[in-house]
Amino acid sequence: MISRPNGGIYSHRALGNTVNIKLWSDEKVRQFYVGVVTAHKLFFNEVTLQDFARLIICESMQESTGDYRLGVKPVIRFDDHTSWGIIQVTPGSVLKDYSMYGKPIMNIDGIIVLNPKTVDSIDLSDPGICIIIWAWYVKNSVLMGVSMNEWINRVLWNIPLSGVTQDLGNCMLTWLAGPHNDRWKNNAPFADYYARILDYAIGSGFFDQAKFDQLLATKLTPKIIGMYESAAARDIDNRDTCIGVPI
Repeated sequence: MISRPNGGIYSHRALGNTVNIKLWSDEKVRQFYVGVVTAHKLFFNEVTLQDFARLIICESMQESTGDYRLGVKPVIRFDDHTSWGIIQVTPGSVLKDYSMYGKPIMNIDGIIVLNPKTVDSIDLSDPGICIIIWAWYVKNSVLMGVSMNEWINRVLWNIPLSGVTQDLGNCMLTWLAGPHNDRWKNNAPFADYYARILDYAIGSGFFDQAKFDQLLATKLTPKIIGMYESAAARDIDNRDTCIGVPI
């Protein structure tokens, strides 16, 4: 998080913001930890917890330079397309989709931290909640290869699927550019984003470029998690059930 004006080897831009270090109380570190471990257990156990945590730290630094307050407002509106929190969640797309298609999610402490019925009142200054909703959105979007609306209505609308390479790097591109995008077919929008996150990965000593690329190429387990299989299932479910990983 330390400011490095000339730290960007690949992006050729400044890294970090020393001012944000003081924001990280023990409570905020604990929230981030719980979010990362929960997201790993539920959505990304294809990689080790350490590798996943390091990647999330670097992506969060690219998104907010560690400022979990960034863009956070008192009221969440589903027509708001600004970005909020540690990893820059967008209410008008990510939270709206979760409110329509998501299932309640329990964290590793056995607490339901995300519920589609109350998603408009969650605290996006909680870095752990932001990481969990990131994981839910990007993993499922890449596996579907289309938007959530299209996937839910895939039979009715005759939507072709499997158009996106199912790897971890495309989860990052989906967060940047939305569903349908594949870095193996069109790398242009991903190049700068990749360079920024790689700069943080190398600058922190977490990965070298070869290890970073290997991690992004990790194939995803092809299983939709925490999402309704159809519009009919969504409409009849009372949403009292949840997915979770209490320890």
